Amino acid sequence: MYFVDLFRYTSEYVASFSQYKNPYNGTMLYLVSVFYKACCPKNGNEGDTLICVLEDILEDFSLYLRVEKGISEGVARNYCYSVGRFLRWVDTPNPNKKDAMKYVDTLMKEKKKAATVRNILWALKHYYQFTGKELNLRPPRERVKQIDFLTVMEAKSLLYKIDNIRDYSMMLVMLYGGLRVSEVCNLDREDIDFEEFTITVRNTKNRVDRTVVVTEKCIRAIEQFFFSFF
Repeated sequence: MYFVDLFRYTSEYVASFSQYKNPYNGTMLYLVSVFYKACCPKNGNEGDTLICVLEDILEDFSLYLRVEKGISEGVARNYCYSVGRFLRWVDTPNPNKKDAMKYVDTLMKEKKKAATVRNILWALKHYYQFTGKELNLRPPRERVKQIDFLTVMEAKSLLYKIDNIRDYSMMLVMLYGGLRVSEVCNLDREDIDFEEFTITVRNTKNRVDRTVVVTEKCIRAIEQFFFSFF
């Protein structure tokens, strides 16, 4: 562990005098690679050493995603997981574009879904930006599936079987407003305009607030729910 500690102290010293905002630029990661190879003799301990080095890098990468990129903690966690698997696969914390191309090609040969590969590629692009490099790889095309939806009769049948006003009003909001379950759960009373028949949706999956118009029937059900429980 001596070399890992030596790397940590050296990186902090270099970062304190560096003109770069991010200490993990190309030069710094080159030093990381040198330290990693130096402290990985052929004695079976290289795995533990790599994990120690990557933990430090991924911790800073997670902070970069959440603070500088404004990415949610959950998405940042997934990105760090994907990047960690990639860095262990290439066996270096300082990969180049060719490494990323080979990794994406391997994922495609393993028959990974296009959506999965796209998400991993987005994570890698953020990591390359984090290290001061660019990664311009075109994501694989995703097959467009026809969206399954309820028919009018199916929707009416679903509403008919709900026996309490809370679930009934929530289902109406999802049916008429197109809200996700998480978006309905995050609604506050202030988000509902009972005069204009609109609902303001906040904390969305895409981090963009929006306003949706619903029917009077939906608004009246919400009013009845509030009157019954508050």
